Amino acid sequence: EWLIQSLRHQYVIRLFKDFYFTPLYVGDVAELIRRLLELGAEGTFHLAGRNRVSKYAFGKSLANAGRLLFSSVIQSKLSEVRNFAPRPKDIPLCAAKVEKFLGKKSPPLSQSIKYFLRDEKKFKTL
Repeated sequence: EWLIQSLRHQYVIRLFKDFYFTPLYVGDVAELIRRLLELGAEGTFHLAGRNRVSKYAFGKSLANAGRLLFSSVIQSKLSEVRNFAPRPKDIPLCAAKVEKFLGKKSPPLSQSIKYFLRDEKKFKTL
């Protein structure tokens, strides 16, 4: 939520073009967990979105989908940030096991963002 709020208020923020992940909307995570429990799944399952994206690309996709300006975002590299705890730059998860178990592909980034924006709007009005 900090990202959407930063975009809405045009706060100057840095998003990394060299830090990759596989985002998945928390509503989809909850649904996947529910289905795994119903089916009696055992073991470790990685829950991940279908698309490996950089933090910068994710922010740009969120801004586009939400019709928000992206001009306050500074494209940055993780290696350029000082006093930052060392971490891997590429942390995608492989959801092949859960996809095979459930017989369904993980949601694409566009769907996760669409559902996030829908639910965020719904809960803001409560």
